[in-house]
Amino acid sequence: YPDLQQYTNQESPAQLNHDYLESLLMENFMTFVINGLTSETPFEDSMRGKDKLEYKQTLENKGVTYHRVQFIDGSDQVELLIDTKDKLIRAMTIKPADPKKHRWELNLDYTSVELNKPIADEKFVIRTPTEAKKVDRISFTRQFDYPKEGQRMPDIALSVWNGGDQKKTVNELLGTKMTFVTFWASWCMPCRNELPILESLYGQYKDKGLAMVGVNLDSSDKKDAIKSFLDQAKLSFPILLDPRALYAKELLVQSLPTLLVLDAKGKIVECHVGNSPDVQKELRTIIEDTIGKSAGQATSHTNELKKSY
Repeated sequence: YPDLQQYTNQESPAQLNHDYLESLLMENFMTFVINGLTSETPFEDSMRGKDKLEYKQTLENKGVTYHRVQFIDGSDQVELLIDTKDKLIRAMTIKPADPKKHRWELNLDYTSVELNKPIADEKFVIRTPTEAKKVDRISFTRQFDYPKEGQRMPDIALSVWNGGDQKKTVNELLGTKMTFVTFWASWCMPCRNELPILESLYGQYKDKGLAMVGVNLDSSDKKDAIKSFLDQAKLSFPILLDPRALYAKELLVQSLPTLLVLDAKGKIVECHVGNSPDVQKELRTIIEDTIGKSAGQATSHTNELKKSY
């Protein structure tokens, strides 16, 4: 890979490409660092779905004592250094769990992260640039689209998780009254938090006409991570695989998790993007309001397509 030539005179392996490194960095930053700053139980949440968790020892460096923890995350081995005082992750090393297949190592340093550091008031002062001009209208070069109300699901067959060569379309898995279709990935922490809630609702309402379908967007080399999470989550509804996100792009799904609510005919009546603290209550209300209606009469809860963040 050309950008890595400054570090080595050997040709980089094909697996070590920019997209992979970028996804690896974002995945681990979101999972561990952001989660560590926002969760009340950061360690438990970060370790959910991980294999072979080992507490190695305490390690002292520059007067700071760290917990040293190792675990397997899919095809990667991860080592964390956790500050014993503030419990924040200060360093992370990622490398292949099987060094016989690939040999590389990624080191991330978070020692500069400070918690609750006072920020000077002048940091929040907005100063208008001298060259700025007043305009009547602002246009954005990038606009986000979402799945449209009334849109039907694409008739594209996707591989079924643990289904061998079996492929299914979402339209083949519709419920008699309504269907939830959730787009998720194993590295997406809000997805991991939402899926058990969906499983609980599915268990309560599947005999009353509710169907549930999960569409996984992990890349094809992340099957170990998918398996690790699903083994723990024990989801009973079908999971379809969309490793290149072609199905998701067809529907304009751009953020995870995205949950689509379909009526009995497979038309989108609502779209929920992201995860809210009241998601279980909100979805239960939608189910209760719809499940008793005749097939095809599902009602949208807003005049416009609902988006929750």
